[in-house]
Amino acid sequence: MNIASYGNANGDSVTVLVQVIPAGVANTELQAAIAMAGAQGDLQPVSGIGDSAGKVVDDSSATIAFVKGSNLVVVEATSSSTSGSDLEPKVEAIAKQVASNL
Repeated sequence: MNIASYGNANGDSVTVLVQVIPAGVANTELQAAIAMAGAQGDLQPVSGIGDSAGKVVDDSSATIAFVKGSNLVVVEATSSSTSGSDLEPKVEAIAKQVASNL
């Protein structure tokens, strides 16, 4: 597992987690897990990122989780001064950049 995190004195943070899934877990199973979370209302589907992706946006944070190949990636940003809807496009841009490098 690889985690990169950045925070500032205001309490704002960005975290990126990349987990390589063991060979026994198929990409289709990971995609199904993302789809199931979306069906339960936990994630809103996102297209154009990896093989399957979903997002959660609230008042002060935005999170995108996606699967690409055998990689599970979560990108999250939180802020005390910026709304989750303003963070969302920034988190999506980071997620797309990470996906393009996997």
